[in-house]
Amino acid sequence: MTTQVRVLVQERAIITRRRLLSSARREFGRCGYETANLDTIAARAKCSKGALYYHFPKGKEALFEAVAEQALSKKPQLAALGSQLLGDLDARIVVEHVLRNWD
Repeated sequence: MTTQVRVLVQERAIITRRRLLSSARREFGRCGYETANLDTIAARAKCSKGALYYHFPKGKEALFEAVAEQALSKKPQLAALGSQLLGDLDARIVVEHVLRNWD
């Protein structure tokens, strides 16, 4: 594989991962973790379910963790609030709230 082809493949992988994270953020925010559907996430990201598992081998849990990490890193004030609330609430509930109120 030439260097140019390798770079194109890496760029495509980065784009696919970003699409998956964006689609997952919307799905988790809309449905919550329990009812979020990986088929829907993959379809909205315009990729296969196999691509989803390539980027997130542990499936829904790994995807949710990546979305949560991304969301909390972009909104540090919410991360601080989330850590205060964690004594009383499940972390998943805090992250779902953040995702529902993202925009």
